Amino acid sequence: MIRRPLSPNFDPHDQRRLLEVMGNARQLALLCASAARQDAVRYQRCHAVAETIDALAENLTGDRTYFHLKAHGGQR
Repeated sequence: MIRRPLSPNFDPHDQRRLLEVMGNARQLALLCASAARQDAVRYQRCHAVAETIDALAENLTGDRTYFHLKAHGGQR
């Protein structure tokens, strides 16, 4: 008989996969929000999804802006 572990294992591979899916979901939520009026419930909920994703990204990576566009470090 195979016994199930007492607690699930969440390894670095799982974290990478989750972050990839979260990035896609955040991008689509913001796209959905941009197609709605700013006073619409959909707009507010899409931004709430993005904020929640940012909070979980911070918990996983230590960086709340993990999915935000960042300027590259090019020289001027």
